[in-house]
This record gives sequence, C-alpha cells and structure tokens, in this order.
Amino acid sequence: MSEKQKIHALITNMTVNDDAFGVDPDSGEGIYIPPGVTRAAKLVAGEYREITVIPNNPDRQTNTKWMGIFVEPPVQEPRAKAQDPSVEQLLAALDSVCYLSTSEVAKELGIEVTEARGMLDKLFNERKLARADVHFGSNNRACSVLWARNPEDFL
Repeated sequence: MSEKQKIHALITNMTVNDDAFGVDPDSGEGIYIPPGVTRAAKLVAGEYREITVIPNNPDRQTNTKWMGIFVEPPVQEPRAKAQDPSVEQLLAALDSVCYLSTSEVAKELGIEVTEARGMLDKLFNERKLARADVHFGSNNRACSVLWARNPEDFL
C-alpha cells in the first residue's frame, strides 16, 4: 500500500535532533516523524495527534512501519478541565517512594505501559517530573527509565 492515510497516534518519544516517534494505539504500529515535520507541528511527547502517514522506507523499517508527513494541529480542549485523577494518583505515589520505573507507574495506575509512558513524557516535558535513563552495556537504548518528582530523588 503506497497511499497515504491518517492515523490518530500517541507521540511516544522525541530525540535531541527532533526526530519523533509515535504509535497507533489500535494496531501498535510505529510511526517515524522526521525533524522538519516535528518542528513544524511543535510536537510534544505524550500527546495524541492526527498524523498523515505513508509507508516508511523498507530499509529503515525496524519498528516503524509508517513515516509521518504531516501532523494536524492539536485539538483545543476546554481550559477549565480539572487535573487528571491518574496524574494526582501518580504524584501521590511518587511522594511515598523515591522513584518508580515506567512499568511500576503503569501497574500503580492500572493502565497499559504505553499509556503510562505517554503521560510520564508529557509531565516531564511540562517540567513536573524528573527522568533518569538507565543504560547497561550500550548507549543506544535505556534498559530502564525511572521517574521522580525531583532530580534529587534519584540520589
């Protein structure tokens, strides 16, 4: 299939070079979003956006079946929305321990790891949480990601 289509996707990760990655929550298929598209759309990890995609280059398809070529502007939500109860539950849990891993947060909140990762990334980008990437044997990918209220909680 070489035609473009739209996917309502969760932005899961962004690199320092502004490459972004998303996931289709229905199929679990990965989406690569190039830096130019990421910057133009002002993407933030943890948000859901409507992305126009085309099949990714077969030579680059590791976990990213799709490549995003356009991202719709975010849907405006009412300003009077109260804080999500799961965020309050997360912050209360972090107050009782030093830090939690992404999977521990998911278990604590009773949600999927992908959903927890999106929520945690969003809170990190809003400077409400500190993040520590733990590496072992390789600098390519963290073997664990830890979350705390403040950087000092990791020490």
